[in-house]
Amino acid sequence: RSAFSVQRIGTYARQMVSEAIRQRFLRDPWRIRLGNLASDLARIASSNNAEHEYVASLLAESKCFAEWTAPEVAPNIEAMLSQLQRTIESWEQAWIAGAPVATMRSVARSQSDKLLKLAGFDVAEVS
Repeated sequence: RSAFSVQRIGTYARQMVSEAIRQRFLRDPWRIRLGNLASDLARIASSNNAEHEYVASLLAESKCFAEWTAPEVAPNIEAMLSQLQRTIESWEQAWIAGAPVATMRSVARSQSDKLLKLAGFDVAEVS
């Protein structure tokens, strides 16, 4: 990827997480927020390399969702979200640079399932 392309994708991803998205997201209770983050992770898990801008926007949004949810959850979930946010940050940097992490999709899927369970959703019903 050219430097221009990488910069454009990074800018696009940041723009996707607008103030309107933040305000709407924060209206939901924390369990719904975890479900929304799990949905983003499931989309990442089912994505392909051709969907570069789409995945970049999901990664940016997921980082924000984790950050915005963390203050309202139990300490153990907060710690998990903090670690997840760091993981997503590393995925995002690699993705934007054109070098996706080999395990990103499988880890995103397992984290999505884990978040759904923590939120009280039956993973078998939504998978």
